[in-house]
Amino acid sequence: MPDLLSSVDQISPHWLQSVLESAGKAVPTITNVRTEPIGAGNSGITVKVLIEYEKPGSEAPRSVVCKFHSDDETRSEPAKAAGVFLTESNAQKLLAEHSEAAIPECYFAEASDEGGEFNLVCEDLSEHCELGDQIAGCSINEARAAILELARMHRQFWNEPRLKELTWVRPRMPLPPDVFELLQERLKKLLTEEQQDIVGQATPRILDWLALTPENQTLIHVDCRVDNVLFDHSEHGSPRAYLIDFALVTIGDAVADVAYFLTSSLTAEDRLACEMELLESHTSEIARKDPTWTIEKAAEAYQVNIVSSLYLTMFAAMGLPDEPQANQLLTHLFQRNCAAVKHWMKL
Repeated sequence: MPDLLSSVDQISPHWLQSVLESAGKAVPTITNVRTEPIGAGNSGITVKVLIEYEKPGSEAPRSVVCKFHSDDETRSEPAKAAGVFLTESNAQKLLAEHSEAAIPECYFAEASDEGGEFNLVCEDLSEHCELGDQIAGCSINEARAAILELARMHRQFWNEPRLKELTWVRPRMPLPPDVFELLQERLKKLLTEEQQDIVGQATPRILDWLALTPENQTLIHVDCRVDNVLFDHSEHGSPRAYLIDFALVTIGDAVADVAYFLTSSLTAEDRLACEMELLESHTSEIARKDPTWTIEKAAEAYQVNIVSSLYLTMFAAMGLPDEPQANQLLTHLFQRNCAAVKHWMKL
């Protein structure tokens, strides 16, 4: 097994050679590697690693993506405490065995026993894929592609007995009961009075929702919004979506993933135009495995899970710095979340 590195600065030709060979890749001798930072993760560092070989190899990847824990303890310690590196390491290993959803191929995923150090090496799809932009949001066609991949993952693990064997799975992170009061000053900067009122009215319902145990359970992404999806527009017609970032994976209600994606990644107008169509397409994928799952049940679950979006945005607001870029992101998320909650909860 390759060593667990403590910094992206330690990525070397020898180490990457051992990673690819341990993943079953027959690659020529690597002579040089060069890293380029990508993304702006809150708890880790992600880099693109460009690879040079002693001789050309048609099957050899020209680059990979590496995601490591942050060298900054103020960023990595909260992630360690929340167990996100251990979760992602185990989720990547599980999905690497066989995934019905489209995800980048994982070559190496490992975390230290205490969860403080984390190395992930996976396929680089940047030549033909673009990462979604959370502030800009996504198109209806892109949402359709993302929901299809979520449905495939949900169907694969739908009520599977092996879910009980996934001892590494952590429950959703709780919110403090006084979360609205803790965020009130920040919300005044970001939202209208009406939107603040919607968040205040929805907060008790979020806390009730967190205590629910759904009748049907599966592996869920939890944090599937547009900036955790890669889109391939290289073919004519509809795009293809690839799911990434499995740091918050847990076992729960599949419809929570659908609700979060649609209510955080689409404008209110686009969501209203397509949400029932996309919920129906998600339902039909699940029904291929469980014919008892109907659109009536899915619609009821969708209304129950509509607060999942506000839950995750409030959680993000507790951790993100009070800076212009973070505030712009949070404002867009809260605006889309509030529009959905107002519509579905009649607030």
